[in-house]
Amino acid sequence: MIKLSDILAERELSAKEEKIVKALKRTGKFKKDDPALYAIAASKAEGLDPVGQEDDDINNDGKVDKTDKYLKHRRDVVAKNLNEDHEVSMAQNSLKSIVKSAVELHKKLGNMERNIPGWIQDHITNAENYIDQAAQGFHELNDNE
Repeated sequence: MIKLSDILAERELSAKEEKIVKALKRTGKFKKDDPALYAIAASKAEGLDPVGQEDDDINNDGKVDKTDKYLKHRRDVVAKNLNEDHEVSMAQNSLKSIVKSAVELHKKLGNMERNIPGWIQDHITNAENYIDQAAQGFHELNDNE
């Protein structure tokens, strides 16, 4: 267990944090009127687990409870998301935006024949070609990639 002097030397604790740490060192318990401060002080009073020797008490407050389960779940979710690409959801969001803009442009054009600036015609043609090529080329993808 870490000594109180080591904790105080590590960083400047507020008076309230210092009081919590002293109470935890003396009794192992403290009124949890401020859960955030309690967690900080509790983790400092217990100390961190050595690397490779981590236990189920993730927040190092001296007990394994639902908070530790929550933290473990959050860490697992974050770790999983770090290893995943989100290309499908990004593509779906882009396609939704394309559809929305296409519908908006379709309404603005209306049904009456008139001149449309060349750059708008060019953009519409390019967008159509790109989307058609992507849709037709999608079958070439291997789902194992």
